[in-house]
Amino acid sequence: CSKCYSQKLAEFYPGEHVRVNLSEK
Repeated sequence: CSKCYSQKLAEFYPGEHVRVNLSEK
């Protein structure tokens, strides 16, 4: 889910993680 992915990204990028692009990562 997008939210789950966002939460995981939050750990790496806290604060800056408006939109997660699976294509980039």
